[in-house]
Amino acid sequence: MRANIGVDNANVLRFSAGSEKQSNAFVLSVFPDGTAALILRDAQGRNRIGIGIREDGRPVISMDEDANLIMRDNKGRNRVVLGASTEGGPRLTLYDEKSVAKTVKSE
Repeated sequence: MRANIGVDNANVLRFSAGSEKQSNAFVLSVFPDGTAALILRDAQGRNRIGIGIREDGRPVISMDEDANLIMRDNKGRNRVVLGASTEGGPRLTLYDEKSVAKTVKSE
């Protein structure tokens, strides 16, 4: 495991950690105005998920490329899936108590 902490030329504090197989698996940044961001990267080093706070205080969650936001119940079953795909467009899937899915896709 490896971890780095430092302040760059723009006075941004950055903490990153990774492993022998993947450097900088995540990066936590704190900006001079006090806002922060957490970036999760894939094995190729591409940013995949970002969680941050805008200057006006609004939260932001971004997922890059093909992504799904999955909400599960207390039994671990999918109940809601919001997805975005480069080939199929956005979709919303809702699951009933029997785990039967109903999907709405964009046209």
